Amino acid sequence: MIKNIKSFAFIFLAILFGFSSCKKETYSFGDIKTPTNLALTTVIAGANTANPTGNGTGSVSIAVTATDAITYKIDFGDGNSKVVSSGTFTYKYLDPGTFDYTITVNAIGTGGAISSISKKISVFVLFVIPPPILAASTNGTSKV
Repeated sequence: MIKNIKSFAFIFLAILFGFSSCKKETYSFGDIKTPTNLALTTVIAGANTANPTGNGTGSVSIAVTATDAITYKIDFGDGNSKVVSSGTFTYKYLDPGTFDYTITVNAIGTGGAISSISKKISVFVLFVIPPPILAASTNGTSKV
């Protein structure tokens, strides 16, 4: 009987120790910060007074800055978008001709807070005949 009491006491103390040693962890997201001072600058490759829409390459250098932004979601206005952590890169438009595109940037802060900015640009993309088609049509030589 004493053996059973000791066993029950040991089990009771083990359970009591197990429950008393567990602590509930507390988690928090911290402050929710909406990005501020959002700025978008674009430079079209080869753009000058004679060619305001660029040199035909379709390359556009994009720089985005914001205070308290974690990441940026950029919609290029041609059906493509990209999520980047750094706000400086080059994007190339592919549709031949001169088209207007509206670049929209969503700066994402802590807790998913978003600030947005948009800018309209005109870009010229020169149509270039792909080399295999050009070679096939000229038989690899120059023709007039």
